[in-house]
Amino acid sequence: MPFALVVRGLEVLLVLAAIAGAVDVWWQTGAFERRVAADARRRRRLLSLSQVNPPSEETLRQAWLNEQRQQLDRLLVLREGPRPPDSLSRAKTEKTEETEEGFAMETPPTSGGASGAFRWSGPIATPRLRLRPFEDGDQSFLVDLMARPEVVRWLYEPTLTAEEVAQAMPARKSRVALVAPGDVLQLVMVTRDGGQAVGHVTLAWADGPHRQGEVGFIVHPDHQGRGYATEGAETLLAIGFDTVGLHRIVGRLEARNQASAHVLERLGMRREAYFQESEWVKGEWQDEVVYALLAQEWHGGPSGDR
Repeated sequence: MPFALVVRGLEVLLVLAAIAGAVDVWWQTGAFERRVAADARRRRRLLSLSQVNPPSEETLRQAWLNEQRQQLDRLLVLREGPRPPDSLSRAKTEKTEETEEGFAMETPPTSGGASGAFRWSGPIATPRLRLRPFEDGDQSFLVDLMARPEVVRWLYEPTLTAEEVAQAMPARKSRVALVAPGDVLQLVMVTRDGGQAVGHVTLAWADGPHRQGEVGFIVHPDHQGRGYATEGAETLLAIGFDTVGLHRIVGRLEARNQASAHVLERLGMRREAYFQESEWVKGEWQDEVVYALLAQEWHGGPSGDR
C-alpha cells in the first residue's frame, strides 16, 4: 500500500474522531440543558400546586423573631413585667388580627360574661387578706423579701439590693390593670387584721389571640405555710377567667420547688408538662414543670384532655 494512502487514511480517521467527539459534547450539553429545563418546569409546577403567595424571606425571619420574643417574654414577664409596647410584643384587641400576608386570624370570644379587661379600683378583700397595688411604703418590705436567698432560690434573678429594689418600684406600682396582651397585674397581699404585707401575687396576660395567662406568687418566709399564696392566687384566677375572659392560665416552676407545686395543685391546676434540663439558671441546668387550668375547669366543667 502506498505511503500516501496510509497518511490519507489516518487523516480521515482523525477527522471522524473529531466529529464524533463534537457530537458527544453537543449531546451531553443538550442533555444537561434539558435536565435543567425539566427541573425548572417541575419546580414551577410544584409551586403552583402549593401556595399562590409563598412566604417571603422577611416573613420567615419575622416569624422566627416573634417566636424568640415570646420565649424571652415568658422568662421575663414575672420578673419586672412586660417590655414596652411595640409591634412585635403588643397584639391587637380587635375581633381579628392582620398578618403581614393579609390573612385574618380569628380571636376567640371571652368566656361567660367577661368584659375582656380589668382595672384595679380599690382593695380586693379575701377572707384573710386585702390585695392592693404596690406603694412607696412597701419598699422596706421588698428589700427584706428579695434579699433572702431562700426566697429567690427558684427565681431567675439573684438577691436584690435596696438600690435595685428602689429602681424597680415604679414598674411594680404601675401594674394595676389587664387591658391588653402583655399587661401584668401585680398586687401586694396584706393581712386584714393587722395590715401587714405578707407577699405578692402576679397575673400576666401572656398571649392575645389564644387568651393565655400566667400566675405567680411570692410569700415572705415568716408567713409561709398559712395558705396566703393559695388565697391570693385564687383571687387572680377569678379575675383572669371571670373578668378578663382568659381561656387558659398556667403556672411554671422549677421541678424541685415543691411548695409552689402544692399551691398550684390546691388551686386545681393540672400538671401538664415536665421539661428536663430545659434552662440554664444560676450555674446549673434546671428542670421546668408546667401546671395549667382551663376556663371550663375553673367553672366546674370537664378538662380539655383529648
